[in-house]
Amino acid sequence: MRLPVLALHRVVAEPTAFHDVSLRSLEVLLDSLCAARTVTTDLSPFDESRTDRFVLTFDDATTDHHAVGELLAERCLAGIFFVPTGLVGSKGHLSWAAVRELVSMGHAVGCHSESHIPFDRLSPSQITQELRIPLLRMSEQGFREPLPFAAPGGVMTPRLGDFAREAGHTCCRTMRWGIYRNASQRYRVPVIPLTEPLLSRGWVARAAITGRLPSAMHLMSLGRTALPESLRQVLKARVAQQLDRRG
Repeated sequence: MRLPVLALHRVVAEPTAFHDVSLRSLEVLLDSLCAARTVTTDLSPFDESRTDRFVLTFDDATTDHHAVGELLAERCLAGIFFVPTGLVGSKGHLSWAAVRELVSMGHAVGCHSESHIPFDRLSPSQITQELRIPLLRMSEQGFREPLPFAAPGGVMTPRLGDFAREAGHTCCRTMRWGIYRNASQRYRVPVIPLTEPLLSRGWVARAAITGRLPSAMHLMSLGRTALPESLRQVLKARVAQQLDRRG
């Protein structure tokens, strides 16, 4: 069983940040994937009888996600939109009404913590609150539990999977590169990240269709895993600065 889980952030006309993907790039990717696989919003329980599916996930509930939701709905596709509940309605983020509209289009929602602070900066008690408060807020807004969870920035702490399970989340999606292969990964779900450089090389489409990371991407993944989180954040910031200069 191989379930490719694609992770996206902003989807815009002209990318200006490290995680941005252009609308055109997303459309081209969807055309290639949908010829080979069927989209699902079911990350758990793990269905080992299906071998032809893929999952689209979107982090941060930024305002561009409303147009993304419409684009997917026009193609009869659905995604999972992970919402940082404390940022809903703030500048650059969707309102609760817009989040509910995504659900009315056929999409699923998940939790992306309350404050969107990387969990390696928080104490265990703070992590617990960041996991539980979003479920309360989502319930108040009419969203049914249980819900999937995605770690802010993909930052995993040693016991985050256990904390997410105890809080009542159905799974925990990371930003670790790889393919979701079995139920033991349910609280450390790996992803295929979407960035313009990875898309332009054809690696994302190949990984999602075959259910295997290309060798070059696999080697990059090993290198990323070996780097300390602090150094990874520095490298991301440098790439973002370069993109800003180009813009």
